[in-house]
Amino acid sequence: METEEIQNIVKDIDLFTKGEDYDALLSKLKYLDENFTNPTKENLKKTSIGVKLNKLHKTSKNKEISALAKKLVSKWKDIILKNIKKQQKETSETDNINGSKTDENTTSANNSVDLVEKLPSKPRNVDSDNVNFELYEAPIIRNKVLKAFYNSLASETSLPTNEVFDICKNLEKNIYDTSAKATGMYDEKTYTNRYRLIFSNMISKKNKDLKVKILRKNISIQWLMECEAKDLAPDELKKKLAKIDQENLFNAQGATIERAATDRFQCGKCKQRKASYYQMQTRSADEPLTTFVECLNCGNRWKFS
Repeated sequence: METEEIQNIVKDIDLFTKGEDYDALLSKLKYLDENFTNPTKENLKKTSIGVKLNKLHKTSKNKEISALAKKLVSKWKDIILKNIKKQQKETSETDNINGSKTDENTTSANNSVDLVEKLPSKPRNVDSDNVNFELYEAPIIRNKVLKAFYNSLASETSLPTNEVFDICKNLEKNIYDTSAKATGMYDEKTYTNRYRLIFSNMISKKNKDLKVKILRKNISIQWLMECEAKDLAPDELKKKLAKIDQENLFNAQGATIERAATDRFQCGKCKQRKASYYQMQTRSADEPLTTFVECLNCGNRWKFS
């Protein structure tokens, strides 16, 4: 089922719900049950059909509609969860294959010792390994990034100095080149943001696998240039985020702002004194709060400080 068709059904559900046209509403739900067999995180997010049906299940006065809405939400959850588990299994199998191949390539001749994960016999850094990291006259930050990457990666591996430093140089150069893509010139903010994203995850004690993946070259440099913070998160955190993401497909998303009802404010349109409001700090801390008001009679909204 195409996204546009689902979006039209959402509009119909809203219309039939407001008009309490239970027959038409039930017909739409049955149509979804028979035809919407390919729910994905993407089309549920884009159309909000999951949120809509979950709300319908909880609020509908018609028991048959409530039950069918609940059934559809449950069925879609099962399908999405099944697909997620399938993707995770395929990814895990691919990683194992890649890891095995890399292990073979990086195994030394003496008793097949894995140098990538073998801890060094003494602390390693640019000074102890005599690494000349000052390769650039400008911007100076590039040399600092090379030093930071090397100190982090070399600290927990026995790979030769030149191999570790080659990985660092390649990683830093791609960050620099990526920062210049938009304008053709080095952009400090883009460069710094990408470096901080990668480095903060690289040194995280909860994300030690990232170092190993970078050293084994199991992660493509291009992917590191395009990934988001959640993509670099440790596996445990990824599972938590995935669970939250899945729950949000069927629940109202985002934090709600607590509103208070009052008769203090008069609507400029309908002149009624039935309104809800909340206050928020939108400017500097020494400025007064901004009050946001919504008329409960006509929906008119206004704000003041």
